[in-house]
Formats: sequence, structure tokens, C-alpha cells
Amino acid sequence: MVNNSKADKVCDIIYDFMKKLIACSYLGNYEALQFAMSILCRVKDQNSALAHAVDIIKEFGFDTHDIDDIVSDICKTCEDNVDEILPVCADNIIGKYAFIPRGECLQPRELTDLVQALLSEKKCKAVYNPFAGLASYAIGNNMETYYGQELDLVTYNIAKMRLELNSIDHSHFICGDSIKEWNDHGAECVVSTPPFGVNLSPAQRKLYKVSTADEFLLSGFISGNAKYGFFVVPRGLCFRNNESSFNLRKDICNHNWLEMVINLPSGIFASTGVSTSIIVLNKHREVDEPVCFVDAEKLFSLKRKGERLLKVEEILHTVSETNSEITYRVSNQEVCSEGCSFDVMRYASQVLSVSEGQRIVSLSEILSLDKGQRCDFHEEMVNNVIEASNFVSNIVYLDDVHNEILVNQPKHKFKGPHLAINLQGKIYVHKGDTAFYMGSALSKSVFKVRESIVDIEYLAYKLLDSGIFEKVIGGAFIPYVNARQLLTYKIVIDIDKEKQRRIVAKTKRGFLEMERKRLGIREAGGDLTHMLGMPKDSIGNLIDLLLLSETLSDNEREWIKAINDNFRYMLRLINTVGVDFSSMSVTSHEVHIAELVREYNRSLKHLKFANCFNLLDEFSLSDSVIVNCDEDMIRVVLDTALRNAYSHGFEQKYSESNVVKLYCKAVEYDGNPYVCITIANNGNPIPRGFSKEDFVTRGKKAGKMGNTGKGGYHIYAIAKKYNGYINISSSKEWSFILDVLIPAYNIDSNEIFEVYGSKCI
Repeated sequence: MVNNSKADKVCDIIYDFMKKLIACSYLGNYEALQFAMSILCRVKDQNSALAHAVDIIKEFGFDTHDIDDIVSDICKTCEDNVDEILPVCADNIIGKYAFIPRGECLQPRELTDLVQALLSEKKCKAVYNPFAGLASYAIGNNMETYYGQELDLVTYNIAKMRLELNSIDHSHFICGDSIKEWNDHGAECVVSTPPFGVNLSPAQRKLYKVSTADEFLLSGFISGNAKYGFFVVPRGLCFRNNESSFNLRKDICNHNWLEMVINLPSGIFASTGVSTSIIVLNKHREVDEPVCFVDAEKLFSLKRKGERLLKVEEILHTVSETNSEITYRVSNQEVCSEGCSFDVMRYASQVLSVSEGQRIVSLSEILSLDKGQRCDFHEEMVNNVIEASNFVSNIVYLDDVHNEILVNQPKHKFKGPHLAINLQGKIYVHKGDTAFYMGSALSKSVFKVRESIVDIEYLAYKLLDSGIFEKVIGGAFIPYVNARQLLTYKIVIDIDKEKQRRIVAKTKRGFLEMERKRLGIREAGGDLTHMLGMPKDSIGNLIDLLLLSETLSDNEREWIKAINDNFRYMLRLINTVGVDFSSMSVTSHEVHIAELVREYNRSLKHLKFANCFNLLDEFSLSDSVIVNCDEDMIRVVLDTALRNAYSHGFEQKYSESNVVKLYCKAVEYDGNPYVCITIANNGNPIPRGFSKEDFVTRGKKAGKMGNTGKGGYHIYAIAKKYNGYINISSSKEWSFILDVLIPAYNIDSNEIFEVYGSKCI
């Protein structure tokens, strides 16, 4: 039994060491983690070859005595429990530091336990683990021989030290490319969680006839010697329609090798909402043995910060049950007849009840996928363009969209009645015979509607109520709507079209009431702002008078400034309640932007959310540069960006290593002068696959803190109102960088302009 208090004390020693190491060097968290693990290895074995990295630390301000002192403190804390305490400490610091700076997905312990429990039933003596990562599948397993393979050297070093600390033989664990050097060593089983969203090179695609790392994994198992395969893969692999994925599934079905597929809850991997499944393959199945499909989507519990924990025992119990509401057993022949789909929901029983005057229809009867007609545009004003930012409400109509915009990229043209679905399950309804245009991403889930059977608005509301959208949005780091899968589902509709229209009218009234309440919040905010006008002016005047007093002490003067800064911040928050900045009227006047941002920076020390991080400011911009805008709108942009850093970058937790950099400079973009306001932080990274378009899409969720997408949408809308642009990016030093470009005026001839080379939106 591990002494938790001792383990916590050891972790505190290590955390303190890592903070100092990061603070006094240019090391990232992942490299510091490598050195911390080597410290633990030195504690376990003073002569361990794996502790060689400790010697490098001396280059970063730690001499031999420093290291010896840390090792001595840990040894004293552990006493005689080194072998029990150190593995726990290693996993704790890996969980805290491993994935944060590199955007990697650290596999949760519960998922590893689930796969190992399934694997243990096969009683395999030797296991091959390609794409091994941190070698999680070797920990706690009773196998005799572990063959592991990991490409990234730093990850490999940490994993090897982790095995050392757990007293696991790592003589067959190598640093190697699992694609170029695939070798199952004759092991009985292959187990792996391949990197999500990784594509093979063109040469590898041609050689192996597959496109992605997860497809290569299945291909390697099919052509290899192992009897069993346990793979945690993006759910899209189960129903992906590209040729390579389909051929792999077909080959597996033809051999009757598919034993089980388990749909896992979305969001169990930290920092990403990726949907995953466990695929279990068995080359020694009986001919009549059924395939087990398990929908474990809801078998999780929530811990602090909304993190999802798998209910491992419940899933294992469900797998073993013969009668379960979420387990479906079908023959291999049925899987073959369903197009070799491994999608659990394809085999789930869809129970639909029908009342008098209703009937069940397949969506393929009333919807047909339309790819549209590609149209190239070069700086042209185009009517009826539907963009991602238009999908604010659950149902969007042409009247909700700006009628004419400037287009400088290809669009797809559609004509007549259509439904278009976005990644949040929101629907664009297009009635009548007019044409409309969509970008490539949105155009992949646009459907013609058979209005002879169903009213188009009625169908939109029925789809929203059906819950089907949750089942057809898949993918790894780049999610998409599986349009073909959507068409396999059925819904209940009223036969009488007049009744359909009456239902639409009634449903609309409900939606309008909800919208009225939302607008009421905005009106209340406006009324409150109006009512606060007089006391606001009075308070402002009183504060100004107080600050002029010569009898104030320095502390008293600082307190009054703090009251003033928080009061003005409160007013800005009230002014933004319920606002859609894309549709609001704007006011503009000349603003000396450098002076404004400096004044804003000074006020930050009085705002509570800004106490979470250390602020660096840098100005290469002269005070003479002017932008035409509303000062408070610039402050709203800064408020929003810094609150995002507080909430999503640093998860509302203070650390002395939390840093935000806020600076201004003059740039040239597309041949014109702009002021570039940059807000960068070193907190959580941008989730893999999260695009600039995602950042500005209202309702787009990302990050562990449940981002609603409003912040990016607001920043983008304000920038566009002043003919500006935004861009998001990252660098080695800064995990998240937001640039806001506003047109610049009154440019001094001595002003130095940088050419802004990245593509903005």
C-alpha cells in the first residue's frame, strides 16, 4: 500500500525542482519532465544508466550538490518504500506535465486499465506495442515480454525511465519508427493507441496503400503474425468511406476477424473532444461467433473541471452480459451486408413509436446529398453567401445572413430547397428557388429535400429533436458530419403536410419566445447601462476629484485607482451582455492606440482575473500612430482575449510560470498599414485541428474548460467592424498567439513596418 502523504511530499520536491529548472532556462515542460524522471531513476538506482540526463542539468544552473540534495531529500521522504512510492510519483508528474506543451493526448489510466482487462482474457505472454508513447500498456500487465516502439526521443526516454521505475524489463523497448520498422517479433498480440490525425507521407501511402497512422496499424496487424489486436482509434476509422479504410474493414470482415467494437465517451482524452473506439480483432474466431458492439458513450463519471472518467467495471460487466440495452451482438454476415461498417450505432436498435397519421421514413427517402457546383471568385461582391459565423441559432434562414459580402476564394453554389448541417448540429434552411453559396468545409453536408413528402422547415425541427446529429459528427482532431451515415437513420413524420406546417408554426412560436427572452437580456443590459449613465458620470467625477487631492497617501491613491478600474471594467461587461457585435452600429474617432494599450495594461493589476499571470508588455509602436475606432471596443477585445487566457490557457489557476505578453507594432498586410495588437500566453496549447475558422465560430467548443466560442466570435466581429483582421497561431515559446490588425493612420515616415506574412481572416 502506497503512503500517499509521502508520495505527495516527493511530488512537491519534484515540482519545485521543475519550476526552478523551467524558470532559469529555456527548457519547456516536457524537457524538464525528462530531467525530473531521471532524478527519480537516480533515487531508485544511484548507478542507473538511465539517470544520465541529470548531468545535463548542470548546464542550466544546477550543480552536482543541488542534484545530490534533491536525491537525498527524496530518499529520506521515501524511507524503505522507494519501489512503491516512485512509480506513483512518476505517473503524477507525467499526468501534470506530459501533454500540456506539446498538444499530445495523454492516455487516461482508466482507458489503459480497460484495454488491459480485455487483453488479460487472452493470456498472451508476449505483446507488441507500436506507437508506444509513454508505454502505458506495459504498466501493470502480466505479460512476460514487452516489445515497445516509440519514435520521439524525449517521449521514449521518459517512457523508458517510467518502465525502470516500475521494475519492468525494457530491453525490448526501442526508439524507432513504427511505420518504417514495423516488427511484431512473433508476439501473440498487438496493442496500440496510434497518434490521432497523423497522415502518412505520399511515398508511404504509395508503398503501404493506406493514408493514416490508424489505417497502417490495421494493415500491419492483417499482414502480421499476431493472433489478437487491441486498438484505440478515432471513431471515424469505423465508418470512414475512403478506399483504404473500406478495404481494410472489408478484409477483416472477409476473414471473420472482428470480435468487438466499443464506442467510448467523447472527451476522455485531456485537451480534446476526440471520439474514439476500441477495436478488438481475433484471427481465431469460430464461424458462428457473433460480433459484439458496445455503446459505452454514457458510461463515464465527472470529476472536477468536468473531466470524464471511464466506468471501467460497468463497461466490462456490459461486455460480459448477454442481455444489455447498450450491447448488440450480430453475425459477421450482417456486418458484411452493412458495407463492412464498424460503427456501433449502425447496429443499435432504433426504437421508433408511431401514432395515428404518422409513418416511419428513412432519411434517404427525403434527403439526398448535393455537392453543389464549384465557383471561383476573385474579390467579387456575392449575394447569399453562408459562412460558419452565420450558424448562431439552431435554425438559420437566409434572412439571418448578411446579403452581400466580398468573396476572394472558391465557393460551392446550390439552388433550390436545401438543408445544410454544421458541426454543432445547427441547420441552415433554404426555401424557394434562389441560389446560395458555401465554402468547401460547409458544403460537404448539404442536402436536397423532397418537399413532395415533407415540409422543409418541419424536417429541420424534427432532425433537431431526434438526437441523430450526436451520432453522425465524427473524426479525430478534424471533426466532420458523416453525411452518408446520416441518411441511414429513420425518423417519424406526420403524413399530412398541412399538419406539418401547423406544427412548424407552433414550434416557431416557442423558438421566438426563447429569442425574445434572449433579446430581453440585451435590452435589460442596455437599460441598465442607460440608467447607470448619471451615477457613472458622478462616480467618475468624484474619483477624478479624489485623485487630485494632495492629502492622499500612496496606498489610498492606489485603492481609488483600483475602484475606478474595476468600475469601468464592470461597465464594459454590462455593455456586452447579449450583444452581437457583427450587427451593432459602430462609432469611430481618432485613438492613439499605443497610449490606450499602455493605460489598459496599467489597469490590469487591479482586475482579479489578471492576477492569474505575469504580464509582459512591449511596444515598438510610436505614440503618434492613430486608428479610427471606439476605445471601449478595443478594451473589450483585450478583456476577452485575456479572460480566455485566464480561463482556457491557465484554467483559472495561478502559477509563477504563467505569462501573458501584450504588445503593439506596425505591420504591412496585403499592401496596407495596420496596427497589430498581439496577446500571447504560454498556457494550454491550441487543440490539434482547431482552425482560425473554429476560433471565430460562435458555439464552437474547445479546451478542457468548455469554451463556448463567444470570445473569438466577439473579437472577430469587432475587428471586422473596423475593417480589420485577426489571426491565431503558436510558437515554441507561446502556446497561443492572437493578433488583431486594425487599419493605421497618421503614419510617421520613421515608423518601422514589419511585413505580416501569415494569412489572416
